[in-house]
Amino acid sequence: AVTAPIEASNAKVKENEVPFAGFFSHVVEQRLLGPGSQTPLPRMSPASAQAMYQTSLGTAASVIDHSVAKSTLHRRYVVGEEFTTWLSQLPDSYPHSMLYARPEDLLCFMDCFWLERHGGSILPGCSTLVPYPQGVDSAFSHLSTLFEQLGRGGELPGSVSCPYGYSKVHALVAYLDVEARRASDPVKRISFLRDAVSILHAWETAYRGNEGGKLCLPDLHTPNRVQLYPNGYDPSVPMPEVLLSLPTHGTKTKKKGRVYQAPAYIKLHPQPAVCLLSHLWAFQQMCYLSGFPIRHYILRPSTYTQKGFREAPYSGCLFTKMVQIHLKAIQLFNHETAHSFRRGALQAAAQAAGPSQSAQLAVAAAAGRIQTPAVAQLYLHPERHLARLGRE
Repeated sequence: AVTAPIEASNAKVKENEVPFAGFFSHVVEQRLLGPGSQTPLPRMSPASAQAMYQTSLGTAASVIDHSVAKSTLHRRYVVGEEFTTWLSQLPDSYPHSMLYARPEDLLCFMDCFWLERHGGSILPGCSTLVPYPQGVDSAFSHLSTLFEQLGRGGELPGSVSCPYGYSKVHALVAYLDVEARRASDPVKRISFLRDAVSILHAWETAYRGNEGGKLCLPDLHTPNRVQLYPNGYDPSVPMPEVLLSLPTHGTKTKKKGRVYQAPAYIKLHPQPAVCLLSHLWAFQQMCYLSGFPIRHYILRPSTYTQKGFREAPYSGCLFTKMVQIHLKAIQLFNHETAHSFRRGALQAAAQAAGPSQSAQLAVAAAAGRIQTPAVAQLYLHPERHLARLGRE
C-alpha cells in the first residue's frame, strides 16, 4: 500500500470527490487549492519515499496518542489491559481478545473483576467501599474508545452523559434553596447551598466535574484580573457584577495553572433564583457565619461524621452522586452525571448562537475551551445519549 502509485490514488479521490463540510471549506480552498498555493519541492527517489513512509507509519501510534491527555490515555490502556488479561483466563470456547469479545463478556468482566478491584469510597447509604458511579462510566467510555480503534465502533452502556436543560437546572437549584432554608443543622444547610453553587457553576462555566470541584479562592478575579481575595476570604469584600474564574489547578486538557487558562466569565444574572454570583456570595457568608470559613477550596465535601467539612476538592464523582440524589428527590432523574452540565451548557450556548452550524461550533468551542471542532461537534450531538438510555 505504501508503494502504490500516487496517480491512482489521486484519480480515486477525484472520482469520489466529496466537498469539504462546515466553515473550513473556504479556508481550505484558498490555502490549499487556490492558485499559487503549492510550492514545488524537489522530487524524492522511490527508495527515499518508501523509507520515509515506513518510518512515519511506525511512529503513527505515538502521534495519535499525543492528541489525548496522558492521564486519560493511561487510564484507557489500564482498563483495556485488565479486560484483555481477564479474557485470557477463559476456556477455549470463549473469546480471548477484544477483537472477538461480546457484550456479555464485557458485562461479566465489569461485575466479576473490575468492580471488586476499584472500590474507592464510601458513598451515602453504603457501608462498604464501592466504585464511584462516574468511575464505572469512565471505564465503559475508555473501553468504547478502544473497541472503536479496533474497528468495532459503537457506544457502550453508560459511555455518554445525558445533557441537562435549563429547566432542570432551575428546578434543582430551587429545590436546594428550599431545603437549605428548612435545614436547622448548619452543615446540612451549607451542603445544600454548596450543591446549588456547584450546579450553577457547572452550568455557567461548562467546566468538567472535577475541574469545578477544585474551585478555590485564588481562582476568583475581578475583570481586571486582580484576585478578589488576595489575603484569604474577607466577608467585607463585595461581590462584583462580573467575576473571572481562572483555575489554579489547571484543567483536564491544560494541566498548567491559571496563567495558561482561558478565563470563564461569570456575570450577574437578572434572575436571582439562578444567579451564580448571588448564590456564591450567600454560600461564602453562610460558611463564615456558621464557623466553617473558606480557607482555600470553596466547594468542600463534608467529613465522614457529617459535622464539618474537609479541606479538599469536591470530586466530580461525589458531585454526580449528590446531584442524582437531589434529582431523585424531585423525581427528575434521567441518568445524568456531572458531565451532563457541560454537555447541556454547550448545547444551550450553541442554540443561542443561531442556525449557522459554523457559529454554533465556534461558540461551543469557546464556551467549553475546546481546541478542535470535532470534539465540539460531539458535545453538540443531540442524540448520543439515547442509545445508552435505550439499553438501560
